[in-house]
Amino acid sequence: MPPAATREDDTIRAMPSQIQDWQADFAVFSPDGQLAAIAEAKKKPDVGPSWAAAWFRNYIAHQQSSAPPFVILATPEKVYLWKRPSDASSSEPTAITDARRLFASYLPSSATSASDLSSRAFEFLVGAWLDDLSHHLWQPSAPDEISALQETGLLQAIADGRVVADIAA
Repeated sequence: MPPAATREDDTIRAMPSQIQDWQADFAVFSPDGQLAAIAEAKKKPDVGPSWAAAWFRNYIAHQQSSAPPFVILATPEKVYLWKRPSDASSSEPTAITDARRLFASYLPSSATSASDLSSRAFEFLVGAWLDDLSHHLWQPSAPDEISALQETGLLQAIADGRVVADIAA
């Protein structure tokens, strides 16, 4: 007899077929169930825009369907965001924000940084931040921290949405 299905299994089966074509650490769905964003947490130090652009080109090339409205790459130092990416679009990020400032409120002390976390703990931090962001619980310490997220439309796209972890085809 097969094991009982878990709630996570039920969630994945209930997702639109497009998400099953993607591999990602996180998917964020709008309240109406549409895929709004895919996010990857990479605990890679000193990632610059050129590495992020190369990662993005490779990532998009290996997916099975067209990209969701937003793709996010979170590293301990920067969060890179692509809006409405496609194979033909530029691989340059639409916005880049300072991850150290975005994630500071999640760390136990001012002496701890996201770079000090294990890969799994960093991934957990990114997921918690996405969930808080989608439910209007994350409060920036300075207005400029959230401006790129507002200006791109990401906040509106994921508002009151649902974050699902470990998406795999």
